[in-house]
Amino acid sequence: DRQPDPVLSMLAHNVRGSALLFAGDAAAALEHVDKTLALYDEAAHRHLAIAYGEDPAIACHHCAALSCWILGDADTAYRHLRAGFALARRLAHPFGQAQMLWVEAVIALDAGDLELVDRSTQRLNELCADYGFPLWLAGGQILRGGALAGRGQLEEGRVLTDTGLRAWHEAGTLLTLPHALAVAARVQALDGRIEAALQLLDEALATAARTGERWYAPELHRLQGELLLQLPGAGAAEAKRANASFERAIGLARDQQAKLLEERATASLAQLSRQITAEITPRS
Repeated sequence: DRQPDPVLSMLAHNVRGSALLFAGDAAAALEHVDKTLALYDEAAHRHLAIAYGEDPAIACHHCAALSCWILGDADTAYRHLRAGFALARRLAHPFGQAQMLWVEAVIALDAGDLELVDRSTQRLNELCADYGFPLWLAGGQILRGGALAGRGQLEEGRVLTDTGLRAWHEAGTLLTLPHALAVAARVQALDGRIEAALQLLDEALATAARTGERWYAPELHRLQGELLLQLPGAGAAEAKRANASFERAIGLARDQQAKLLEERATASLAQLSRQITAEITPRS
């Protein structure tokens, strides 16, 4: 602010916006997205993609797509996806394309659009092979593994997800690791490995607590509750713990204004309440 330089301002808003998103304040992140995009001039600033490795406007669309999705505004999320892809193509910027493909695959997997996950991760894999983006490659493997498992290709999905996670760990990268662990947990659960899935969620929650990455924390708690109910011989104790997990998820989602995640957690709690009611209601 003390230096009237639009480039410095864009970079600062980008950093601040991304940090707010991952810290669990997607609504505040969008304020910085808007400020960056208001300053961005494609003709004047297209060189920044080379100078800094990423284009500030593409990074904004990447951040905004995920933010809007979490906040429950799917239409605006898809609008930012389209805008980010279009700009990356005009700038002929492979890293920007990889950024957008990853977030597209994250949203598609979350929405259950497994065919789109396949297309996005296949293109991401090709870009990584051509240009050498090892972390995007690992991220794509994790997401594609989740899609394969979702279609019943459990062994293939588990192997691919494990491969991606191993590369993520070996790189020492912590950003978005809780989300990746949640994807892996779902894959394990689909394969009937409920205890292994819960261990992955424990790791995800511990990582989020250590780093402050809270954007996916509501869903981590919700998934924990769902898996507790799937444990062999699950009874009243597991139901009580699951209820607490769902309530925790709802509280966190409300604090973050994460409408999508709040609705999911509320649905999980309502389903558990119906089950408990059905079990204690005498049959006529």
